[in-house]
Amino acid sequence: MLEVGHFIPEFELRSTQGDLFSSAKMTKKTILYFYPKDGTSTCTIEARGFSAAYQDLEAVGLQIIGISPDSIESHKKLRASEEIPFHLLSDNTSKICDLFGLLQRPSPEELYPIRTTFLVDTHRKILAIWPDIGDVDEDVSTHSEDIVSFVMEVFDKANL
Repeated sequence: MLEVGHFIPEFELRSTQGDLFSSAKMTKKTILYFYPKDGTSTCTIEARGFSAAYQDLEAVGLQIIGISPDSIESHKKLRASEEIPFHLLSDNTSKICDLFGLLQRPSPEELYPIRTTFLVDTHRKILAIWPDIGDVDEDVSTHSEDIVSFVMEVFDKANL
């Protein structure tokens, strides 16, 4: 199981931007959030929360990346319908979700990850983890606010 201070695995996945996203080439600190499925109520609430926080997080040099087993086409539909400003990655085999230890059972028996968010630096080092967010609307709806508060507090303490 990955912990704060560990490094996330290197991976490459297709992005809604049209390219191959590589964790080895990250140039910004990144909020990397894994979610089960496009279009479900809690996943949509979570995406809306990150969309609302997008400008504040981008202003302090962070990028947001969402990952789920859904296809690029499904991700594009969600981005368009919810006006999501950041890109989503398709882990259609759940191999990356499995690599991160987010499946309750190994793929292909389990395809949907446990809702988890990582804050990582440009060297792929984990700075914070919000594990197993759950599917309770209240938890998901405040999740992005919790992350923004955490990031702003860290930046304030570091005088950044």
